[in-house]
Amino acid sequence: MIAGRLRQEPTTMAATSAEPAGDECFRCGYDLRGITNDRPCPECGLAAERSRRVSDELHETRPKWLRTITAGAFLTLLSILATAAWPFCADMVILALLRWYNNRRWELFLISGFVAAATVFFAGILLLARPEGYPAADHADRWLRRGLRLAALVPLVTLALVCVNLGWSRANDWFIATVLIAGAVGAAPLPLLLFLRLRGLAKRARSAHLAEHCVIVGIGATLAFLCIAAEVLLMMNAEKLAASLGWGPNWETNSTASLVLVLVFDVAICLFLLWSIYLMLRFVIAFARAARQASRKWKRDDHSLPSLSV
Repeated sequence: MIAGRLRQEPTTMAATSAEPAGDECFRCGYDLRGITNDRPCPECGLAAERSRRVSDELHETRPKWLRTITAGAFLTLLSILATAAWPFCADMVILALLRWYNNRRWELFLISGFVAAATVFFAGILLLARPEGYPAADHADRWLRRGLRLAALVPLVTLALVCVNLGWSRANDWFIATVLIAGAVGAAPLPLLLFLRLRGLAKRARSAHLAEHCVIVGIGATLAFLCIAAEVLLMMNAEKLAASLGWGPNWETNSTASLVLVLVFDVAICLFLLWSIYLMLRFVIAFARAARQASRKWKRDDHSLPSLSV
């Protein structure tokens, strides 16, 4: 234990003797240069250590930011679950009320549910991509966060276009299918960007297990998006492809090879969907735990009046 303390002392002394330029208190913005880590801010009473990046671990950062990314991970998980469950829920509603509306209205009803899930997903991504408040860290991952926010818009815009087209009196099925294919291709980088963002956070949580899984699921989910686009494109051009290659009619349903290929694709998509849900649940728990640890540290190091919150 004594040796461990001796090894930690030089690091602490280096952190207290050389504060970076622009060393400001997180709470009130007071200039903390010249104030050691074990002293409180003269303006608000928060310990100077809490306003400095003592280590890169998640529980050393701001509790408010940790609560923000926890909410973002939860909303993202909720949207994935809603997207997976919505077709079954919508089918039950449609079967119960089928005689009241025509098929086109039920298609609009089905797509509207996906639009709502995509909206929740986009809100979750905005929270997950929020800057941390450390200039060096925010500068290092700024392009990843920007790309993630931009990619998260693709499913929302795609489904909104389909919903608008279905609301017209003359809906174009070819336009809808084309938009869905383009949306699937455009959203293909989204899982990879999302799990790369989570991978960086997993490293800061010192979880090599989660970081490794993020890479696998990110690449696999991206390939699954491309498989969906290829499958839809193949079904749209099934007759033309059969005529050009000399295959019989309805080959996509009569061919054993076609059915096996579709089955493999669907199983892979379901596998990566379940894997993504598992990882998002783990991250929600990890972020919530880190937020609690950070809040305890900030409350412990808060020398201000009880009426001032962390």
